[in-house]
Amino acid sequence: MPRNKERPRDTFVGSTLRGLGDLFTLLGEMLETCEKEVGRSGEVKNLGGAKGLHATYAYSVKTLTDDEPTYRSPTDLCRSACREPLLDVFEEGNSVKVLMELLGAEAEGVKVTATETELTISVEAPPLRHHREVQLPVHVKPETTVWKCANGVLEVKLEKADAEARLTKD
Repeated sequence: MPRNKERPRDTFVGSTLRGLGDLFTLLGEMLETCEKEVGRSGEVKNLGGAKGLHATYAYSVKTLTDDEPTYRSPTDLCRSACREPLLDVFEEGNSVKVLMELLGAEAEGVKVTATETELTISVEAPPLRHHREVQLPVHVKPETTVWKCANGVLEVKLEKADAEARLTKD
């Protein structure tokens, strides 16, 4: 019985085979240019045709010409990929909320400081190292800074400064 159904163009198997083809192309480029290490990272949106399902990837290919073989876990590769951690800033009533992706970071390695207009986040939790200064959308009271780091997400809450207090300080 003949099949009349069209196959989706971007199937899991098709994407995987295309990815392997890209990897072999990368290996060929390495041989031509004599590079010892090449890596790639990126994001796949709408994975498998599912809206809203996203994934990130990172890989590194290294030749063994001068070095001993090494293994780097996928987590280490993702951390070392050239990508800024995701960050969102929200105004919620009388407060400002900042959410930042810190995969693998423990609260002990995180330092959060605030001024009236800026939030500074420093992370020293090997292998993750990151420093970020964020301009806040409104003036805040730095002394009200409360934060927690759990499940790879840093959440910072700050109270907005009173309009009258801002006017007298400016």
